[in-house]
Amino acid sequence: MTLARTTGTRRALRAGACLLAGACLTVSAAMPSHADTPTPTPTPTATPTPTPTAGKNSGGCLSSTEFISSYPQSADKRIDLERVWDITKGEHVTVAIVDSGISPTSKHFTPVNPATDGGADSARFPSGSVVLPGLDLVTGGDGRTDTYGHGTQVAGIIASRLLPEQSALEGVAPRVALLPVRVYDTFNEDPQQGPTGLDAGKTAQGIEWAAAQGAQIIVVPQSQPTPDSRLDAAVAAATAAGSLVVASAGNADSQIVQQYGEDTVPRYPAAIPDVLAVTSATAGVPDGGQVSGVHVDIAAPSIAALTTAVAGGDCLTGEANNETTGSSSFASAYAAGAAALVASAHPDETPAMWKWRLEATARRANPIASTTAIGWGMINPYAAVTIAANAHIDGPINPMTGTSGNETPPVLPVTERSSGAEARTRTDLTIAGIAFACVTFLGCLVVVSWLRKPGRDR
Repeated sequence: MTLARTTGTRRALRAGACLLAGACLTVSAAMPSHADTPTPTPTPTATPTPTPTAGKNSGGCLSSTEFISSYPQSADKRIDLERVWDITKGEHVTVAIVDSGISPTSKHFTPVNPATDGGADSARFPSGSVVLPGLDLVTGGDGRTDTYGHGTQVAGIIASRLLPEQSALEGVAPRVALLPVRVYDTFNEDPQQGPTGLDAGKTAQGIEWAAAQGAQIIVVPQSQPTPDSRLDAAVAAATAAGSLVVASAGNADSQIVQQYGEDTVPRYPAAIPDVLAVTSATAGVPDGGQVSGVHVDIAAPSIAALTTAVAGGDCLTGEANNETTGSSSFASAYAAGAAALVASAHPDETPAMWKWRLEATARRANPIASTTAIGWGMINPYAAVTIAANAHIDGPINPMTGTSGNETPPVLPVTERSSGAEARTRTDLTIAGIAFACVTFLGCLVVVSWLRKPGRDR
């Protein structure tokens, strides 16, 4: 009997020791070591250089005189245009391009053959060109010159007329008028090297001028890394005049990406609330080289887009064989074309409603959520044109109704993040509680063992 009791007691003690060891391991695992403590991502402090949001041009988009007669367009780049073109192709809309000017050389900027549309396009442009006289804030003139090539490429994506049996290129809104506003003439990072590079003052002046000329859509396919009150005022004036400003959300600065892993520095004028800020994505997946952030509103394709060259031919945007790095400036061209289709179909609506249509109907995985990578999703022109103005659809607030699809959003449990002190206090209390439980348990085992000693059974 004594041997049995002793053996039972030892087994109980060993079991208790095992339980205690397990509890101690649990406590040690719950205690974060200093090296594993997550640290907040630092806010980038480096200032990105102001650049046009496309990369430097390949020679083809400056010098090409040949048409590209066959080019397989991805579903992204077609963006369901055939369906929306049954409703509108951008008639009665003017798109201003505040950039490096537009070369009118390309035959894609000639009104379509009267047999195609009963002469409506040619009647609107008796001069024989859809590129209207604009403004040149660099050297004077009417903006119908482009020594850098960027503005001409943007124009081709938006407004190219189809040349049957000659070229596969046709713009997103192939009946709009183009208004060139030339605000720079070369890639120039250092203002000390000359006055003709990117300049917020010229960009602001160009936006205001374009709105005063009645341009319903004003695309700014370039970005500045710092806010500027002149840009704020220009966007406010344009919006009040009935113009929607569409701007590139920005291409990532490589130095910031190298230091912080991503570039989330807002770009302007894209980050101004009334502006439609556009990033580049493919099939809903963000392309490489893009700025992310809360200012991103919507995404559109850009990689290897077929467009117009300065010398009059066709070309593909970006560097040769590039399949991963996007350009938010060319994405903004696609979005500006889609915005022109919306404005053409709904001429009596406000710029805020046009913006809402594009955001609310964008293709996205989560209907109620915007992301910092692609905003509300990929542009969807047909849905944007056909959705009812008073529709209750998940997503951004409808400026007409003041609601989204969830008029009374469900109250979901919120997990609040604690401050460091609060978290440490709760951790300490938890550890103390577990330790107390372990000591109590061991004490009970000792008492049980003592009670079972030989001589205490009587």
